[in-house]
Amino acid sequence: MRPVVLYVDYENVRYWQTHAFDLAPVDLNVIRLGELIVSRRHEPSSLREVRVYRGVPRRRLERKKFDQQVKWSERLREDDRVILISRPLKYIATLGKPVGIEKGIDVALAIDLVAHPLRHAGAAAVLASRDDDLSPALEAFVDLAEGLSPIEVVSSRSLSRLRLGDGWRPWCHQLSREDFEAIRDDA
Repeated sequence: MRPVVLYVDYENVRYWQTHAFDLAPVDLNVIRLGELIVSRRHEPSSLREVRVYRGVPRRRLERKKFDQQVKWSERLREDDRVILISRPLKYIATLGKPVGIEKGIDVALAIDLVAHPLRHAGAAAVLASRDDDLSPALEAFVDLAEGLSPIEVVSSRSLSRLRLGDGWRPWCHQLSREDFEAIRDDA
């Protein structure tokens, strides 16, 4: 049975609900997402780890959002397979109101993805993101894995998906509207 490590660019995936299906973005249960992906793989597999990358709002600037994310993070910690990688949001002034943006999240994800063949030799890596900035990390992964660890990507139907510069397209798990309903974090 092939172990699988899922790498989730959380805000990127959360907003697919809006871009693909005109749904309001809601929190996702990343374990259900991982189990869904594992159940659809072409070989017997088991979910080893889910690595979630997400910016954290400042409490004094976005109290409600901060409190919601703390509760969400606590639920994640209930499962040993989940590892949360976070960085504080950076704030810019827009029309007098501070707006938080993620900085460093993609770099953290890229570093971990490139390190995957060294840390998890033989385990499959599945990247849930459509961010083209991660393409160099995919290319480095392929070079380092030397065919021993497969790489796959996740996207949503009707949206673009990650590809490598030479046209190579890793296997893509396509999420449907029904999938998003099944992986909602209902807590």
